[in-house]
Amino acid sequence: MRKKTLSLYILPRLAYILPRLAAALAAGIFLSMLLAFGASALDEPDISRCKAALVYNIDNEKLLFSTGGNTILAPASTVKLMTAVIALDFYSEKGELDKPITITYDMLRNVTGNNIGLRAGEIVTARELLAALIVGGSNDAAYALAIDSHGSVENFVAAMNDRAQQLKMTHTYYTNPTGIDSEAARTTLEDTLIIALEAYRHNDFMELAGLARYVMASTNMSDTRYINNRNYMVSTAVTSDYYDKYVTGMSSGMTPAGGWCLVATSRKNGVTHLVIVMGAERDEYPDGTYGKIYSYVNAHQLFDWAYNSFDYIRVLENTRMICEIPVMLGRGVDHVTLLPEQSLDLYLPKDIDIDSDIVLSWALDKPSLTAPVKAGDVAGLLTLYYDDEIIGRVNLVVKNNVELYRLLQILYNLRSVIESRHFRLAALATTAFGVIYVLVVAIIRGRRQRHRSFRRR
Repeated sequence: MRKKTLSLYILPRLAYILPRLAAALAAGIFLSMLLAFGASALDEPDISRCKAALVYNIDNEKLLFSTGGNTILAPASTVKLMTAVIALDFYSEKGELDKPITITYDMLRNVTGNNIGLRAGEIVTARELLAALIVGGSNDAAYALAIDSHGSVENFVAAMNDRAQQLKMTHTYYTNPTGIDSEAARTTLEDTLIIALEAYRHNDFMELAGLARYVMASTNMSDTRYINNRNYMVSTAVTSDYYDKYVTGMSSGMTPAGGWCLVATSRKNGVTHLVIVMGAERDEYPDGTYGKIYSYVNAHQLFDWAYNSFDYIRVLENTRMICEIPVMLGRGVDHVTLLPEQSLDLYLPKDIDIDSDIVLSWALDKPSLTAPVKAGDVAGLLTLYYDDEIIGRVNLVVKNNVELYRLLQILYNLRSVIESRHFRLAALATTAFGVIYVLVVAIIRGRRQRHRSFRRR
């Protein structure tokens, strides 16, 4: 991120009475709300040995950090996010989450990699298959769901790609429901963020994704299965090195082409973050042993960086005087103070300097108010900027009541009447009538006088 400091611009106190500034004041409200933070004075998170990574604040829809966002990547285990979304939508909409499904040879024919050992003729429910898919990353469950819901793997994959297009995942193409490497399969970090957020909105998905272990009841062909979560930040069944009690899901796995991929959500101190790490490496030693998995190492770094670097900060108090506005016909008052309607807490970098980094701009609804005025009446809009982006808006309201001065009202009404077009026309007509009347009277009197003079002769 780049370092940038903004100066606080304060409009002159009486700017509202200058008509030539009206357009400039109104221009302050044209931008849309900020979707991602721009530059900050914060140091970048310390991540390494991966192709792409990001951390995103879900509550405020803020992208806090991203690297490798447009790099074309093998999707690996992230494919199962889309598989789960398509299957969940299908069975939920039909009310068939508990529908019995009989496993067929066709469902198992192309299964490779991680699986729970489903057998042809075994009867399980859609809910159990979804749990095996989401908790354990089961490839046989993925194929069973695909064929049962859409008739064939090809139809299911087509539905996956259709949904990707609907979600505007423009650089993503799926070839199977499992994420097993394929030359044609592709995605990006940015597209993976989109499907991760889509999966996050499914409560059923998140309930399963947060389980350390799912106990699958015995079936007609199998004893009880204990399915451990493949996300090592959630489950300690394989290792406790990466466990994080605040992590609530979502998906993890690896393939030779995709590397180690991790999508994880965390909620701490009332804030929810989403981390995605793709194309990560793992330490491999000459003796054939393995060490750190950098999808998890980087995820911990990103979560720690986000929680330590950002917080809700009070950037505006509702007692702060912003400006004044003229008041007409007020008793003993010709101006009134405008305050923010409410205090404002925003999710921002902790190192922010509120006085210098936050810029205030306001626009008034009209150049003046007319008494009576009530405290709390909305009179304008205050916009807050950080790094040239809008970070908040709040109404400007009147601080105090202003009583109406009746005498001024009478004089004002009288003036209004006098200055009105109808009054002017009436006055003009009256004047014209008066002039005509005087002329007519003068003419009549002149005639009478001449008539009297004539009779005297």
